Amino acid sequence: MKDNWKTLDLEGGGVQTINLQFIRLQKRSIIAYLMWPGFFLGLHRFYLAKPLSATIYLLFFVVLLLLISVFNISIWFMFLELPFALYDLFWIPTAVTAYNKALRIKLYSQSAAAPPAGYQGRRFATEQDTDLIKDYINLKDKERAGVGGTEVTSKQQIPTLAQQEKLLRALQKKKD
Repeated sequence: MKDNWKTLDLEGGGVQTINLQFIRLQKRSIIAYLMWPGFFLGLHRFYLAKPLSATIYLLFFVVLLLLISVFNISIWFMFLELPFALYDLFWIPTAVTAYNKALRIKLYSQSAAAPPAGYQGRRFATEQDTDLIKDYINLKDKERAGVGGTEVTSKQQIPTLAQQEKLLRALQKKKD
């Protein structure tokens, strides 16, 4: 069984698997902020799955470069992108949250694995089920400390630890 373990499907279809997929696919603000200095290329927008606006940023940058190189326009025109860059600084957390929320909805709404054989789902309790449940609860109530067997009434006091030790010493002396 050297390589057989590699072919096992341990993924399943439960909530834990969906959570692992979400963690793997989610976007993080820190990465988007690290890509923000390349805003003129739209890097952070490509990362946040906004290809249309990222392409517009890229085209705007290319047009500005052409204007600067061909028509010898001042490089100060590059500052036309500055308001968009500043806007994106405040837009990134909202975009990350929206992307992750949409991803979570998509992952959790996917069809899950089939239920186990014989699974009946939620069903209404019959009289017989109710009796069984009551019997079970009564049984468990008797097993609880202080319930059943030797019940303590409100007039009796529970002995303190010192009193219990004294009783145990007395019982030990009787045994000896």
